[in-house]
Amino acid sequence: MTINTELLASCWTSAGNTGPSFADEMSPVSLRDRIEAAGRTGWSGFGLFHKDLIEARETIGLPTLGAILRDNGMKHVEFEFLTDWWADGAARAESDRIRTHMFEAAEELGVRTVKVSSDLSPNPQPYAAYTEHFAALATDAEQHGVRVALEFMPMASPRTVQEAADIVRNAGARAGGLCIDIWHVYRAGTSYEELAAAIDPEMVFVVELNDGARTPIGSLWDDTVNSRKYCGEGDFDVAAFATTILSTGYKGYWGVEIISALHRDTPVEEGLRRAHDTALSALSAAVDPTAIGNTGSR
Repeated sequence: MTINTELLASCWTSAGNTGPSFADEMSPVSLRDRIEAAGRTGWSGFGLFHKDLIEARETIGLPTLGAILRDNGMKHVEFEFLTDWWADGAARAESDRIRTHMFEAAEELGVRTVKVSSDLSPNPQPYAAYTEHFAALATDAEQHGVRVALEFMPMASPRTVQEAADIVRNAGARAGGLCIDIWHVYRAGTSYEELAAAIDPEMVFVVELNDGARTPIGSLWDDTVNSRKYCGEGDFDVAAFATTILSTGYKGYWGVEIISALHRDTPVEEGLRRAHDTALSALSAAVDPTAIGNTGSR
């Protein structure tokens, strides 16, 4: 079995001392420094938070950002994180404003994929409503030459890969697909066999690697933003997850999303190197299970 071992540093992996729901969520490290550190540590791709794009537009400009990405070997670039695409009122108006900015920036930078959130609100909508809104979102994305990847979360709606795959399948839009993060799969209690059975190969746009303890530390939200581990240092069996994804026909690059207190306290370049090298070891173990000692169990 051969594997595409190109790795993309998801936005929080390079962001330093910030994370989801942290103050204004802006990285204290400049985009140039983050991208150059990613280039020095072997990455082939880079994830940008929508606020990174706003900062770049207002400071260095998107053409300069594109040049920095290319000069540092970033072949793959993703944007995130569009929320409230299913909402109405003021929340939807703000979502549409961010959507327009991300789609226009994606066209200018040649970015292919935008990650979109599942619904973390306490009042989820019927799944038919998510399907309708997702179909419209994906149709709009296609008109801009991009695609949208729905990221399910076990504390949101949709909460499982099965539920998210049904939304994507029923939406029937070519530019609508899935973001499959191992953390969300494991914490939703989905076996890797169930994962493979739930998806169609063409709907998988983004796959993300990380690791974690067998049981959550605190709430699911606390665990996902404070206690993720580097690949191979927890109980998720990252190699088995990668093998499962590959068995569906996936041939793309791999995102690595490390969000944790430990990672935030680590200097950015050191954290990027550790995240890259441990993910690469886990992928190597998907080819040769003896390549690493700890693959956990699932």
